[in-house]
Amino acid sequence: MPVETQIGPVESVRDENGFWWHPGIPAFDGGEDPAPYHAWLKEQGLELKYWGMDSDLDSHPYFDGTAAHCLGWEPESPGPEWFLLGIFDTEDGPHVHWARPVSQDYAYSTNGEDWTADWCSFLSQNDDLAAGDECQRGVIQYADPAEFVDSDSVIDSMADNAASSDLGEWADDFPTVSAMAKQELEDLLDAWARKNCDCTFYRVKNIETFMIAAEDLDQKEVTP
Repeated sequence: MPVETQIGPVESVRDENGFWWHPGIPAFDGGEDPAPYHAWLKEQGLELKYWGMDSDLDSHPYFDGTAAHCLGWEPESPGPEWFLLGIFDTEDGPHVHWARPVSQDYAYSTNGEDWTADWCSFLSQNDDLAAGDECQRGVIQYADPAEFVDSDSVIDSMADNAASSDLGEWADDFPTVSAMAKQELEDLLDAWARKNCDCTFYRVKNIETFMIAAEDLDQKEVTP
């Protein structure tokens, strides 16, 4: 499996309008849909905290439309463990995004393909392991239920159902869905899936090989 590299703090140099974004953030095909961004944050194992300039400043030339910058706004970090992801110009005005690594669960393997999501169970399944042996550890990333539902499938199903019904003769162009309506459906499906469908299966990211120490054989977690 490929190793996924988590981003971290970098020096930020804001542009002439006061905006900046972390160079490790993908372009996401230049789209404005926030879902890929949030999915990427989850994959990176990052917690997001954000707010608008209007939460920190009562007045600014941006607010009355006389300027398109956020100069003079110096948002403070929520804490020492947070790093800056960006200061963005959005439809709702300038926003700052901070991130920090979330606590992570690990899975373990002797061959990089068969994984066990618990160190004690891993030792029980591999009772021949000894100090000095090598195995793999990776970060568990549970699947996002929204991966398995999409608006195209629903729209296509509606078209098929209409075509095969007793009204099929008149349903050639059904349904006609605008891009905005399709996105609305996508958002509704994603929200429903995430609320009602828990995924107990997972991918393993940030895989590393480590040597088992003697103390690892007697504890619930492997020594960092």
